[in-house]
Amino acid sequence: VGLTLMGWRSRHARNVYDRTPDADRASVAARGHGNAIAQVYNHMIMPLASRADKVTQVQWGLEDFRLRFGREAEGMWLPETAADDETLEVLGDAGVKFTILSPAQARRVRRIGDEAWDEVGERIDPSRAYLWRGPRDLSLALFFYDGPISRAIAFEGLLQSSERMVAHFRSAFTEARTWSQLVHCATDGESFGHHSRFGDR
Repeated sequence: VGLTLMGWRSRHARNVYDRTPDADRASVAARGHGNAIAQVYNHMIMPLASRADKVTQVQWGLEDFRLRFGREAEGMWLPETAADDETLEVLGDAGVKFTILSPAQARRVRRIGDEAWDEVGERIDPSRAYLWRGPRDLSLALFFYDGPISRAIAFEGLLQSSERMVAHFRSAFTEARTWSQLVHCATDGESFGHHSRFGDR
């Protein structure tokens, strides 16, 4: 949750504002990791920013997260998931451990230790985490969200039926994969009630 929405909640929906860090603390207690992740300070498209502005956006976003949630952020959301190598490097320098990207942002992958790269484009498998390696031994875990599920929520009315939504998530798992699978989506908060009536339910 970004600064603008959290600031509005603190003034106009204090009960929701107070319950957000409470829910994060409960997830830390139950699983060792909070559900909340930081966001850059403003809704800035990071690849368009100078390096100095990227550093400022990340540092201020992390500090805002510390003040609101009382802990260090492990992950950071980038507006529109926009990223370039310099942005990922700034995240790594700041101690951020992971970010979430669009499946369209992957060009190629390779297994650790392999020499050959596989061109993937939007065919990246979103069921696993990936490791970005940068200069100075920097690294970040990258999670590519499930594109079809995310589009269905945002643009195809998936929130109108909990049964359809559960079916979409279940269909993303496959026994053809031999590893533990992660199925997740990313979509704008406006989908949940604003763009999709009663989507918040």
